[in-house]
Amino acid sequence: MRTNDAIILLSFSPPNRRDGSEAVWKASHQMPMRSGRLEKRTRLAIPVRISSLREPAVIERTTTENISSLGIRVVVSHHRDMDESLVVISPDGNLQTQARVVYCQPLSDGQFALGLQFPQETSVWVHKKLGFEN
Repeated sequence: MRTNDAIILLSFSPPNRRDGSEAVWKASHQMPMRSGRLEKRTRLAIPVRISSLREPAVIERTTTENISSLGIRVVVSHHRDMDESLVVISPDGNLQTQARVVYCQPLSDGQFALGLQFPQETSVWVHKKLGFEN
């Protein structure tokens, strides 16, 4: 089911060890365009491990339902809070990044569909890895 909810656009600046600056998220709101998506999703099942920054020892294994350079959709067994920061790790370890929960949709089977948004630097990596380069 589609809604007309506003899209939250985020930019992420990671912490800088050299100058001691902390990580910063900047958010802006945008009403959805007709398509409802900022970028086309690719149906792709990639195994990933997800954990919360609040409870890093609790790891959930799941598989992506779709992917774009901006983020992923996964199905998990635990509810997650909006804006919660999670860690996403690919099975080969080539990708380990923080992601932000942009939606948590309850499913009829008791599980939850999560929309996870990647920081800009990860988005660039995924874009290249999936061959979306210009």
